[in-house]
Amino acid sequence: MSGSGDEKFLDNVLKGNAYNDIVRVMLQKSGYIIYNYGYESPFADVKSKLTKTTRNSKTVRRIRSSPDLLVYDDQKNDLMLVEVKMREAFRLRLNLD
Repeated sequence: MSGSGDEKFLDNVLKGNAYNDIVRVMLQKSGYIIYNYGYESPFADVKSKLTKTTRNSKTVRRIRSSPDLLVYDDQKNDLMLVEVKMREAFRLRLNLD
């Protein structure tokens, strides 16, 4: 990959992974069991091969829209899906549904 658009994309991937890790650790420290669920983990190899054009295809958009984490609450014996969003300014908001 080359060019400023690709570099910006890769920078955003790196930032997104950092935010995801922060949320993952916070939830683990709170006693939840966390599983990677979203597009970033199982498709990491495929993601690195996507071109600027294919990154925005209908199929990729559908896969990318899946939540990031599957969170298991051992006390309630319940599962939750968690989507981690990254923005320019650091503001952390958890939405556990």
